Parts: sequence; C-alpha cells; structure tokens
Amino acid sequence: MEDAKKENDLRVLTIDELRSFDGFEKLSDQEVLKIITTLKEVSLLVHKLL
Repeated sequence: MEDAKKENDLRVLTIDELRSFDGFEKLSDQEVLKIITTLKEVSLLVHKLL
C-alpha cells in the first residue's frame, strides 16, 4: 500500500531543476514558473483521466 501512495505523491519541479535542462537556463523566473505551473496542471489532468 505504501508503494501506491508514493506513486500518487505530487512531485513539482523547482526553478533550478527546470533550468538544469538544455534550453531552459536563460528563461526568466516568470517564464519558468509558468512552465512549471502548466506542467503541473497537465499532470493532474492526465492523472484524473487515468
């Protein structure tokens, strides 16, 4: 049961984590936060559909 809970835990990227990927290092804080928010929303939507 504990493994299932770990799979369902929400994991949100940090600004530094996102900037560590190629092409994201020069984005502003505002742009990075928008991407993180969008990825989180898409993830939650997909999770609800499954």
